[in-house]
Amino acid sequence: MGSLSDPSNFGAKPVDPLAYRYYGGERVGTGRWALISGLGMLWTDDASALQLSRIDGADLVAANALRKLLHTLARDGVTATAAFDSIVADRDVTVTSGDLSTLR
Repeated sequence: MGSLSDPSNFGAKPVDPLAYRYYGGERVGTGRWALISGLGMLWTDDASALQLSRIDGADLVAANALRKLLHTLARDGVTATAAFDSIVADRDVTVTSGDLSTLR
């Protein structure tokens, strides 16, 4: 899991591609994002990328739980779009659309 200033995001590349499937983590092109209070910025390109970019002072236990959920959803074949929609639906957040490369 990366930070907003660090584009490297945990889970972007699987350690063992035969055993695990993770969402990509490159913030390029058009996408959507939502700031999840106490955790960080959840963002997706609505194709193959979906990551949580942790913020300073984040609740590490809750951020880790969300990271594990992302891994589970990816392994289960849930699309990045469906996973993002499901996660933000459970929270009172504002979803913004735009150029993902502007997120830093």
